[in-house]
Amino acid sequence: MSKPSELPEPITLRQSIGPSFILLGLALGSGELIMWPYLVSQYGLGIIWGGLVGITFQYFLNTEI
Repeated sequence: MSKPSELPEPITLRQSIGPSFILLGLALGSGELIMWPYLVSQYGLGIIWGGLVGITFQYFLNTEI
């Protein structure tokens, strides 16, 4: 009978989240151009920081891909 082999090390949280950020960057499209002006008109300029953060992340992710 053969000896059981060792289990591989589990992947880290960073390794499992990394590919999802790439897919998220690819999935974001021109919908932001429609969604963010609508959200700002409904909720005011206090929410515009979310659009700036999202667009900035999308820019850097798409330039890396």
